[in-house]
Amino acid sequence: MVWRSRSKFKVIHLAPILAIFALMCWALASPVSSSPDDEFHLASIWCAGGDNVNECRTVADENKRAVPAAIVQRVCFAHKPKQSAACQGTSFDSGQFGLVATARANFQGLYPPLYYRTMNLFVGSNIVLSVILLRIFNILLLVGLATFLFVLLPVNRRRPRVVVLALSCLPLGLFLSTSNTPPPRASLSSWSLC
Repeated sequence: MVWRSRSKFKVIHLAPILAIFALMCWALASPVSSSPDDEFHLASIWCAGGDNVNECRTVADENKRAVPAAIVQRVCFAHKPKQSAACQGTSFDSGQFGLVATARANFQGLYPPLYYRTMNLFVGSNIVLSVILLRIFNILLLVGLATFLFVLLPVNRRRPRVVVLALSCLPLGLFLSTSNTPPPRASLSSWSLC
């Protein structure tokens, strides 16, 4: 009886675990602010919960909010292939940043707020940890939804689904599906890839 249940195991059953592992490696290897328009999306996430002394504050100009300087600073390694993310130094360390006013965020409702409000649940005083938690949530959501859809599909349609999903993830999809970019902006975000 035990042998019979073991014989039903297929390598494809390891796919969700391997996908989580691969995406986690990518998410941990990608520095904060490396995604497209990350300063816009991170500021939107930080301010989605409203006024908070350490995360987001309103300022005199209603089109701006004050957010941690580190999440809206210009990325020092952008468009410099020989420059590593080490140039950021300690800018993301807790307590090492002040708040700066920015207009580059979803303050005018350019995107539906659900994504930003959901991601705001993971925001804390440690920017790097918050961004990693955002990425982990997106990874688990992507793999969870893809696995759920795989189980729902008829057996003869499962393999094409896995092949198409895998091909669409290489390499840009890996990067965007673990980023902080919301679905309307990136068709390969974790919220829309499935």
